Amino acid sequence: MTGLILFGAIVLLLWAEITVFGLIGSAVGALVTIVGIFITAAVGIRLFRHFGRGTMRRMAEASAAGKPPVTEVADGIAIMIAAGLLLIPGYVTDAIGLIFFIPVLRIMLVVFVLGSLISRIPARHFSFTAASPGSRTYDQDPSPDPAASEQDASKVTIEGEFERKD
Repeated sequence: MTGLILFGAIVLLLWAEITVFGLIGSAVGALVTIVGIFITAAVGIRLFRHFGRGTMRRMAEASAAGKPPVTEVADGIAIMIAAGLLLIPGYVTDAIGLIFFIPVLRIMLVVFVLGSLISRIPARHFSFTAASPGSRTYDQDPSPDPAASEQDASKVTIEGEFERKD
């Protein structure tokens, strides 16, 4: 069923692209219409570089602070999708891509998509495991017991190979 819906959406998008391309071409001329496609592709690349740098900076800041950069990664994915839509020839995909570059709308879209994806995952697919001592974990226990971590540290075995070169 979802394959049929996806196929219908692609056919509808192609029909809309051809219709809008014909309308714009008849209004301003074929040459201006084609030049406009190249201009929107150049704008897409420029916006991707600008917004991508900011997202990468925020990802690095979140990682340095010890927080998982989940929203920054989702934001980066939305920016890549927006740039891809601007690179596809056509004015309908360009309009959708420009909508993705508006920060408030992008955040709303990312929250909606992530929420719908997370709600479809059954709870039995989530598992929490203990990490090795000294590593960062993002589990539900914000205050681990210091005595327990000292006991766990005494049971750690470090394996490796040694070669002496004199």
